[in-house]
Amino acid sequence: MSQVRQKSKQVGNVRTIVGRLFPKTDLIAGIKAICAEHGVRNGVIVSCIGSLDVVRFVWATPDPFAKLGFKYGEPAVIAGPLEFIAAQGTIGTLQEKRDELFVHMHIVVTDDQGVTRSGHIQEEGNRVCCTMEIVIHAFDGVDITRAVDEESGVAIFSID
Repeated sequence: MSQVRQKSKQVGNVRTIVGRLFPKTDLIAGIKAICAEHGVRNGVIVSCIGSLDVVRFVWATPDPFAKLGFKYGEPAVIAGPLEFIAAQGTIGTLQEKRDELFVHMHIVVTDDQGVTRSGHIQEEGNRVCCTMEIVIHAFDGVDITRAVDEESGVAIFSID
């Protein structure tokens, strides 16, 4: 039987924030603005749908020299309009800059030909086309911080 390794923490107070981003708003900057308005420091994006004019994202590719055998390549940039089908993500802070929020979000988008793509969205360059509807669950009593993990060599969130 394989070894099970995990770390978790139960949180007691969960707040739900529902928001909308308007046309020409950068997606991650908009999510951070919603978080700032409502005092969100730790949470999850449970729903995010809408449309984008342009998207920037990466995905894992094999790399035999990396600790876990993969790396993220250069961002793909796809011009829209794009249907933003789904996303989920984690909201926390950077370990070295505890006052700075970080949004880690994976997405699914579809272009005008019906081609669906997915990946890890980048910090900038994801402009809302018509709307973006977002639901966030905010947690109190837990610290979610992002830093490079020594074991994997990848920036990940830790839960404290």
